[in-house]
Amino acid sequence: MFYFDHFRNDLTSAEAAALFKKAIEIVEISISSYCNRRCSYCPNSIVDRLSQRRNMSDDLFMNILRNLCKIDYSGKISIHRYNEPLADRAYAMKRIREIRALVPEAKIQIYTNGDYLDASFVRELVESRVWRIMTTMHEAPNGTAYSDLLENQVRFLNRIGLPVKGVSDLGAARWVQIETGAETEFLVCAQDFHRRDANGVVFMQDRGQSLPVERGMERTTPCFMPFDQLQIEWDGQMLPCCQIQPDAYEKDKYTLGRLTPTSDVFLEWTNANYVQWRKDLFSYEPKGAPCSTCSYGGFPADTPETRARVAVWRKMLELDAPAASPVAKVAEALFA
Repeated sequence: MFYFDHFRNDLTSAEAAALFKKAIEIVEISISSYCNRRCSYCPNSIVDRLSQRRNMSDDLFMNILRNLCKIDYSGKISIHRYNEPLADRAYAMKRIREIRALVPEAKIQIYTNGDYLDASFVRELVESRVWRIMTTMHEAPNGTAYSDLLENQVRFLNRIGLPVKGVSDLGAARWVQIETGAETEFLVCAQDFHRRDANGVVFMQDRGQSLPVERGMERTTPCFMPFDQLQIEWDGQMLPCCQIQPDAYEKDKYTLGRLTPTSDVFLEWTNANYVQWRKDLFSYEPKGAPCSTCSYGGFPADTPETRARVAVWRKMLELDAPAASPVAKVAEALFA
């Protein structure tokens, strides 16, 4: 959803908090910089995230949680963003317990390559009421054939040793759901990142044009990721979406702000940089870099009706030209 206030950078702290509470669906946090893999479809293959382990500071992490606690945040908190969050088991569990203590209603989801998981680690995550464990079979540095990824998936399932609840084979992706004996959802995915669709567009993204991937398409549809997500790097950088790995660009090129241990998270999320990105993405016009070849992210169907609705709202919001009458504050969401 988006609201009129998404396009304002003069909100009070209370107004920014209210917008955040009703609009944000995912807070994605990179708790460390370290990743043990260098997959071809990830910017970690072209930057160094292997030689050092730099963790998010306690003060920064706790300030983020205190802000979320103020609004009784109950959306998703994803432990994710270009790192392997479970590489340090004790540290990962510490962060998960802190989330559960300060933001008890949040839905904690873990994205992992599974290399550090075993049955006892899974049980510990389940006992901590992690909402979802998403495990993806990832590549070797020089690439891995899809058939080999499927074999790796079988080996992983055998190593974990937990019963399989269900399997969905989609031809170019196989999803396996594992029984946890609790409400925790545990999914293991193998997918062919190098497949192409009927129009010849490769499935893997170019990650904000940081990777030399020939996409063969031009993005014209809107993107709402900066409207309903908050993406935070281990050092406090705030990024527009999950496709941007900041180390792959010149310093601060796409950074929208930087959180500190004393930041008002909600005000930072409504700053002028965020507002400009939202304005640029809210149209059916060709997108500029780094979004022009991206097919990721939620957006409404490209129909005459949705194009007309977006055009009307752009006029009301004075994003193209001044409206004929003063803009009235609109509280209703355009898309649900």
